[in-house]
Amino acid sequence: MEKSTSIKTNSIKNIKVTDVCPSYFGLIENIDGEDTVVVVIEKSTPCPCSVTKSFFTEYDNQRLINIRITSSGTPETDPSFVNIIHNRDIQLPPISSAGYEIEVTCSFDENGVMHASILNVESGEQTTISLSTTTSLTSGEIDQFTVDDDLQEVGSKFGGKFIGIDLGTTYSAISTIDEHGIPKIINNSEGQNITPSCIWIKDDKQYLVGEEARKELGINKNVIARFKRDMGTKEKYTVRGQDFTPTDCSALVLKKLFQDAQKEVGDIGETVVTIPANYTNEARVATLTAAKQAGLNVQNLIEEPSAAALYYAFKGQIELNGYYAIFSLGHNSFDISLIKANQQNINALASEGVQKLGGGDFDIILQKIIKKKFKDEHNEAVNEKDYTKTDAEEDKKSLTKREAIYVRINKKRVSVTRAEFEKKISSLIIQTEMLCENILSDQNLTTEDIQAVLMVGGNTKIPLVQKAVERIFKQKPTQSVNVDEVIVLGASLYAAFKGDQSKPLLQQKSANKILKQSEDDDSSEIDKWLLD
Repeated sequence: MEKSTSIKTNSIKNIKVTDVCPSYFGLIENIDGEDTVVVVIEKSTPCPCSVTKSFFTEYDNQRLINIRITSSGTPETDPSFVNIIHNRDIQLPPISSAGYEIEVTCSFDENGVMHASILNVESGEQTTISLSTTTSLTSGEIDQFTVDDDLQEVGSKFGGKFIGIDLGTTYSAISTIDEHGIPKIINNSEGQNITPSCIWIKDDKQYLVGEEARKELGINKNVIARFKRDMGTKEKYTVRGQDFTPTDCSALVLKKLFQDAQKEVGDIGETVVTIPANYTNEARVATLTAAKQAGLNVQNLIEEPSAAALYYAFKGQIELNGYYAIFSLGHNSFDISLIKANQQNINALASEGVQKLGGGDFDIILQKIIKKKFKDEHNEAVNEKDYTKTDAEEDKKSLTKREAIYVRINKKRVSVTRAEFEKKISSLIIQTEMLCENILSDQNLTTEDIQAVLMVGGNTKIPLVQKAVERIFKQKPTQSVNVDEVIVLGASLYAAFKGDQSKPLLQQKSANKILKQSEDDDSSEIDKWLLD
C-alpha cells in the first residue's frame, strides 16, 4: 500500500487548534466538618491545561485523607456540580507536628478528558488517578458478533489512510483524504454516504448495523438506537437477555464503519472521532473506550465545532480572521460555539448547548401533530408502527422544502403545513436563541464582532431555524452544500494534520497542536487549509 497523501500545500503552512474544557473540575475540601467545593479548573479553559493545588493536614497524627474529585456545570447554580467522579482514601504514616503537604494536580488533556494525581511532598509518593468508564462487553465479546458482509482487505481507492469519524445519534459517517489532498466521504458497504446509528441484535452472535436496522426501528424490540444521548451514563439496554451499554452500542457502530473503510482504503492509521463540545468527561472517556473496543487507533477526539470550522476554512468559505459562531443543531443536541481565528490559529473560546435538544425532538412533535390530526379527522388512533419516528423524520425534511405536505396512513391522509409545525417547535427554537444571546454576552461580544455564523447539522435547514439565526446575529448564516458532512470531513482533515509522518515537526507536537504559527509570520493569503 502506498503511503497516504498529505493535504495539498500552498499558502497555509502552520495550524493550531485549541478546544476548551467541557466542565468545571474541582475537589471537595472538608473545613470544620463542612464540605466545600474548591474549583481547580474553570469551565472553558483552553485544553490541555494543568493546575496544582496544595493542601495541608491540620492536626497532629492525621492518618487519613479522603480525595473526592467532582465535575459538572456551574457550581454556583447547579446542585449537580457535586458529582463525585472519584473517591479515594489515602493512608498517611505517623507525622510530626509539622503535618504533611499534599499536592493535587488536576488536568484536562487535549481530548477534554480529566485526569488527576496526588503527591505527598515529603515522601515523594505519587498516586495517579485514572478516570475511566466500564462497559458490559469486552472487545473480544464484540468480535464474537458477525455481520453479513465479511471483511475484505482490498487496495486503496482514495490513496489515503487518515480517517475522520462522525459518530452521530441517528447517522454516522466516515471520511478520508484522497490522493489529491481533498477530504472525501467513504461510502459504506451498501453504497451509502451515511450509516444509520441503529443496531439490530438478530441473535446472541449476529447483529446488523445500518439501514436494515433503521427500517426495523420502532417496530422490532431488538433494535437499539439513539444511544449517543446516554454516552457516559450507566444506562443499559437489555436485548435478548443481554445487556448493552451506550459504549457497547457505539463500539458496534464504529466497528461497522471501520470494516467498511478498510475495504476502501486498506490499513487505517490515524483516526479522529468527533464529539459534541458539551460532552461530559464521562462521555468523552466512553467514546475513546468504544473506539478501542472497535479496534480503531484513536488517540484524539475533536469537538464538532472545531471540525466544522476546519472544513469551512478548507472550502474557502471563511477567511480565518476574527470571531466566528458555529451553530450546530443535529438530531441529538444543540451547541453554539465561539472561536477566534488569527490566520492559522483557531482558538475555541466557549461552547454552550443542550445535550438533549435536537432534531429528534422535532420528529416527536411532528409525529404527535400527525397522530392528533388523524384522530380528529378520521376518529382513528395511529399506532407506532403505522407512523414511526423515522416516518416523521422524512416528513420533516419534506416540510423544509414545501409549505405543506400530505401524510397517508392506512389509505387515509391528513395534511400538515409548515406553519403548523413551526408553531409547535418554536419554544425549542427560542431556547437556542437564548443560548446564542447568552454566549455572546458572556464573552463580551456583540453581533457586529461575529464575522460569520457557520451552520452544522441537517436540522439547520429548517427555515424557522435559519430565520432565528439571522434575527439573533443580524446576518445570513454561512451554509455548506451539505451541512450533514462538514463535521466528518473536518475530522479527516484533522487526522491528516496530526498523522502525517512525513513531517518530522508534526511528530514532535503534543496532541492538541498541529503546528504553531509564529506571530511575526506575515503570511496572510488564506485560500485553503494546506501543508507543505
